[in-house]
Amino acid sequence: MPKPNPPINIKVISIGNRGCNVLERLDKLTEKGVELGAVSVAGKVFNRLKIENKIELPYSFDIEQNRNIEEIANKIIDEKQKEILKLANGTDIVFLVGNLANKVSTIQTKEIARLFKKEGALVFFVGSTAFHFEGKARQKTVKEMKDILKKEVDALLVVDNEKVAKQKISAIDAFTQMDKIIADAIVVILDIVIEYGVINVDFADLKTIVKNSGETFFNNSAGSKKEISAVVNNLFSKTNLTNQQDCLKKVLYIIYAGKDLLMDEVKQIGEKIHKKSGGQEKIIFGIVSDDKMEGKLKIVVIGS
Repeated sequence: MPKPNPPINIKVISIGNRGCNVLERLDKLTEKGVELGAVSVAGKVFNRLKIENKIELPYSFDIEQNRNIEEIANKIIDEKQKEILKLANGTDIVFLVGNLANKVSTIQTKEIARLFKKEGALVFFVGSTAFHFEGKARQKTVKEMKDILKKEVDALLVVDNEKVAKQKISAIDAFTQMDKIIADAIVVILDIVIEYGVINVDFADLKTIVKNSGETFFNNSAGSKKEISAVVNNLFSKTNLTNQQDCLKKVLYIIYAGKDLLMDEVKQIGEKIHKKSGGQEKIIFGIVSDDKMEGKLKIVVIGS
């Protein structure tokens, strides 16, 4: 059963207009006590967001012309520092949503992450790569920006756009799906600390796993209890993120199931995750009971 008010202060902040697109899909999080915010220059999506926490950044002609990008991007955030620190005050977990292919917004994300960490927040970045057809320069920017953010945020979750592009779906559906993948990742992670469990996992557990972890492994998989092996295998083989499981040192996983979940099944899941993640890891796990899940189960894994 969801808690009416989370015991911790959680925020999701979009940075740049690309991030604002994702934020529109997360408005229901406010019902769980999550605060939404946006930091961006004015634009169609930013302007129509009906949220209280909006910080409008000034337009820069020099940035538009690719001149002194880093210097000006940093200066703009510095000028808005008081507003951002006010937004960051008291935050326990923040998800910064942005676009790695946009150098300006990523540099600004880096500075915003520093301010939130200064206030003691656990900082996630959630974003996506560029498509291969956008060219090598764009791909290079993504790599450089990932390396920059790894040093500033606690956990980096990056959606691999190429995996989405390979699906035989319309272009509009592909772009919509990318936003949905990012939004779903945020919702699933937040449920870990918001929902009660039979074996509970809390904010301290999440912090133990992801603090200063860099690019982080994350996935969730659901299916029939009769297909436990397939459900666990899908966790490690069917992911939309760029980071693949490779000898994880710290793992947190949650089993969502009905009251018909057997201890033997919990053991099976644990042993398979232990084997899949390398066998040398620190493990924290939880179980959430849901009457609607009878005969089924869902597993969520976060690792670093």
